[in-house]
Amino acid sequence: MENKLSELEHKNIKLKKRLVDYKNNGNQKWVAFRDEFNHDMEELGEALSDLTIKNVY
Repeated sequence: MENKLSELEHKNIKLKKRLVDYKNNGNQKWVAFRDEFNHDMEELGEALSDLTIKNVY
C-alpha cells in the first residue's frame, strides 16, 4: 500500500509541475492540454478513491 501511495504522490507532483510549466500557445493547444490534464486528474482521483476503499474494507 505504501508503494501505491508513493506512486500516486509522484503522479500528483508531475501534474502540478505540468500545470505550472504550461505556457499558453493558442486555443487548440490549450484544449488538448486541458483535456489530457483533466483525464490524468480523474485517473489520480479514482486511484486515490480505490486506495481508500480498499483500506476501509
